[in-house]
Amino acid sequence: DSSASTHFIQNKDCFFHYLLLSETAGTLSKAGAALKIQGISTVALKSTVEGIQNVFTLSKALHCPDISANLISISRLNKEGWFITFRDSQATFVDQKGKPQFTATLINDLYT
Repeated sequence: DSSASTHFIQNKDCFFHYLLLSETAGTLSKAGAALKIQGISTVALKSTVEGIQNVFTLSKALHCPDISANLISISRLNKEGWFITFRDSQATFVDQKGKPQFTATLINDLYT
């Protein structure tokens, strides 16, 4: 997500070295509904790129069980040396070593 300043992950099972938090993060609407943050840690996520299975990690991810979908911060990845290529309605996320780690497909003007 190009508007997210950090990663928001729904499933607690993805986290390791979990640190409990009791905070809220930002607002999701003009009405001001806030997200409850329950923890922070590094997450390990699985993906498949061109038939190859990967496990990649994201640092300083926030655990937000009420979020409807995971949000991965493009700016955070960029600061960590990742780059993203966009082509044919697909985004490919490439790590610091030049290895494609995951992709997102453009559906209804959102990359999912």
